[in-house]
Amino acid sequence: MKTQRFEVLSQAEVERIHAASMEILAEVGIKVSYPTARKVYRDAGAIVDDANESVRIPEELVQWAIDQAPKDFKLYGKDPEFQLQIGGDQNTPVFAGLGTPTRVVDLDSGQIRTATKQDMVEHIVLINACQNIHNSQMDVWPDDIPMTTIHTEAIWAWAHNSRKAFGMGCYGYLPTWDMMRMMALAVGGKEELRTRPRFLAICSVVSPLQMDQAQAEGMFICADYGQPLAISPEGIAGATAPVTLAGLLAQENAGILAHITLSQIYKPGTPVLYGTVSTVSNMRYGTVALGAPETGLITAGSAQLARHYGIPIRSVGGTTESKRADFQAGIERMGTLVPAVLAGVNLITCAGTLDGSLLEDHAMLLLDDEVCGAALR
Repeated sequence: MKTQRFEVLSQAEVERIHAASMEILAEVGIKVSYPTARKVYRDAGAIVDDANESVRIPEELVQWAIDQAPKDFKLYGKDPEFQLQIGGDQNTPVFAGLGTPTRVVDLDSGQIRTATKQDMVEHIVLINACQNIHNSQMDVWPDDIPMTTIHTEAIWAWAHNSRKAFGMGCYGYLPTWDMMRMMALAVGGKEELRTRPRFLAICSVVSPLQMDQAQAEGMFICADYGQPLAISPEGIAGATAPVTLAGLLAQENAGILAHITLSQIYKPGTPVLYGTVSTVSNMRYGTVALGAPETGLITAGSAQLARHYGIPIRSVGGTTESKRADFQAGIERMGTLVPAVLAGVNLITCAGTLDGSLLEDHAMLLLDDEVCGAALR
């Protein structure tokens, strides 16, 4: 029995979106506030305007970078025997949590409260026990420890409670350097970490068409250590991106390719994931609607673009606006998870989250482990 791959764009539409993105990068460009990144671009042949902090990237440079990016890579756990194939002959998607919740559903009272360090540790322990969810990304943000050390506490918790892969964002120079050195200590040294990457770095793309300095700083350090980068915009149709899904995809694609290009100029061969967290806005309230059907459509379109470039893709799936594990949560999470699975996404995040991925529910995480198994089937 063979399932037809879910696609929402024709080949001609994929090529039109690609052409529009190339036009955006060559004629409009991307705003880059980080002088070091602008220099890297300039040295490679991009057109840099320091006064306006803008970088215009010619199509041939973008294509060169795409050719440098690996078509597949392996992500390991703290236990080097734990391996995840990403891209290439990968048969099934890898499921993961998502690092945005600042609140949790209390398991004893059922009430919503701010997250604690203990919640973060318990989340890592639970993902380590899951059958279908194999990556955590500091998915719970504690409120009872300093923000300046939160990344170190997370890696400490991972190193002592999980055999699976881990990840966090590109948080700027010093925090990312801390994370890489701690990861290296935990797995036996810098060369071991480079040989068997354990850390999935989420490099956020600012919409519309901007590059954040902290993200670029973190990107460079993760690339130095050979850790894969998930280049991830969260364009919001009707707010930070065009209201049409084709327009959003063109803008999103341009931002992703600009960041992939920088990573490959800086260190050719750095593993990357073409990422998307994009969705539509709720025009009535001015909020993000990650549980909307359009999230699944954007994901499927992004998967086609990623295949067009031969680069693995990471997306959201299992997202919902519901504040509790109810009928709405079930309908919306399957409405965004199944399109991602059927579209051939390599890494799918958001397990265990509610309320637009801002609320963590440990019980929902274990239900999601079952849901992911059902989606695979």
